[in-house]
Amino acid sequence: MRKRSLIQAVSDETPKEEGEILLTEEFVDDTSEDIYEAEEVWEEDFQPRSRRWIAPTVAGVAILAWTAFYAWANRDAMLSGATAQQ
Repeated sequence: MRKRSLIQAVSDETPKEEGEILLTEEFVDDTSEDIYEAEEVWEEDFQPRSRRWIAPTVAGVAILAWTAFYAWANRDAMLSGATAQQ
């Protein structure tokens, strides 16, 4: 069952103001046209996950590892402080 709004104008027989309208609701049992039933089921083919993320991840890890190694190798020089001549 579907609910449709129905707008009707007020007739001249009633002593109401001109241009006033009456709003009512009408229930219509019209389910045969509105329901779509799929007769076949369509399933997408299995697609393997993309491996495009591997190269950027490996590059990021390599940069991070190299930076950590550089900081570890030069930690004594960085922690001792710099002189004015350096």
